[in-house]
Amino acid sequence: MGPNFRDVHLQLDEVVAAARLHADEVAERIRALHAVPDGRSSTVSKTTSLAEVPEGLATTGDAIASIVAALEATCATVRGVYGAVETDDAATTDILNQILLQLEKLA
Repeated sequence: MGPNFRDVHLQLDEVVAAARLHADEVAERIRALHAVPDGRSSTVSKTTSLAEVPEGLATTGDAIASIVAALEATCATVRGVYGAVETDDAATTDILNQILLQLEKLA
């Protein structure tokens, strides 16, 4: 435990809740479009655009910087696919908008 541990922990709880919610929404949307989402850990680890978090104990500042960087990278990924999705499936863009709004707020 370090300075601001409780605040960081509570913020991480919000980030995890958002990740669970949006992962479920996206997976359900993928299935509604008759595709099969691949959420296996091996696939996720091979295809992620997120930087690996350094091993070991992190300072509060480093932990916050890692969280913000991951949130911003995720937003960049969503923005990167937004145009193609908007062209093909307006309903999915609504989901992407909600993801962006929440992740930007959390960052």
